[in-house]
Amino acid sequence: MVIQIPGRKFLSSERSVFSLNITCVDVYRGVYLSMLLIALLEILTFVFIVRMALKRYSSVVDLISTVLFTSSLLLYAYVALPWALASYYLRYVALIGYLPALFFALRRARDLPWLSENRRFLKLSGNLFEVALSILMFFAISSAIAGSRRPPGGVDLTFPMKRGYIHQGGNTPILNYHNVSLSQRFALDISSLYPWGGRAKGIYPREPEKYAVYGDTLFSPCDCEVARVVDGFPDNPAGYVDTVNVAGNHVVLRMDSFLIVLAHIKRNSITVREGERVRRCQPIALVGNSGQTSEPHLHIHAVRSSDPDSVLKAPGVPIYFNGRFAVRNDVLKGDCRK
Repeated sequence: MVIQIPGRKFLSSERSVFSLNITCVDVYRGVYLSMLLIALLEILTFVFIVRMALKRYSSVVDLISTVLFTSSLLLYAYVALPWALASYYLRYVALIGYLPALFFALRRARDLPWLSENRRFLKLSGNLFEVALSILMFFAISSAIAGSRRPPGGVDLTFPMKRGYIHQGGNTPILNYHNVSLSQRFALDISSLYPWGGRAKGIYPREPEKYAVYGDTLFSPCDCEVARVVDGFPDNPAGYVDTVNVAGNHVVLRMDSFLIVLAHIKRNSITVREGERVRRCQPIALVGNSGQTSEPHLHIHAVRSSDPDSVLKAPGVPIYFNGRFAVRNDVLKGDCRK
């Protein structure tokens, strides 16, 4: 396929030519607000842990409702929220900080009556509200845990980067918004981390170069044949998405009865051609920010099909990396090197 832009040509094995059609939409503000909401939930997790340690409890019921709510909020945040917005390591700080907070809460609760002596309606209503929220979070936590289990019938690959952070991944919409799609049900969005555990220099910078993953080498995850190559689309600023060319620059690999899609690749970085046989761990491209993507990352999904035109139509299958089913907040190291 050849994608022709005025003054430039991008070649592969086919000899068809068509005009580049790009329609971009700025979604920066909406994505930024959603990230602020996630950051607020993570901050509140720490706030409620401190509250549990320092609160003056009026009764055992008050203690139980507070501990139950704080515990469920922490567990929900730990398994379901993407922690790399600020630092991936804050996830473990929250978990470690919970233990002394629980200890101090139990110490402060000695000799408490079962119910507050004045039994004020507002106080009891607050306790019941905490219990109700805890029950709702319990169902969300159960869904996240169930969605982390390895489903059958997948394809085993080598991790296609030297190191990566799973931003979207799992078998439930709570962990992976792709899960509602037939073909991308088990798709993964993979970022990288700076040494402090953040994925970018800032909460949501516009410049692709400020993301740790931008320009990282992509390796072939298997011995396979290149079924399709599309290149020539620009790398957009974060929050500026191409609504027409959803995958942007991408490569489709054929392995046995499976197709593996690697999308949002950096412009002019693809080093393989359609019909070429590639080996596992062979460098094939660089991570970019082309197509319908809110920020630089690698999108990868697999379908059971042999027709490259069906990669967004055929049923998706789980991806295992060396036998592991990766989910949100997993950090993986690959076997491939430059």
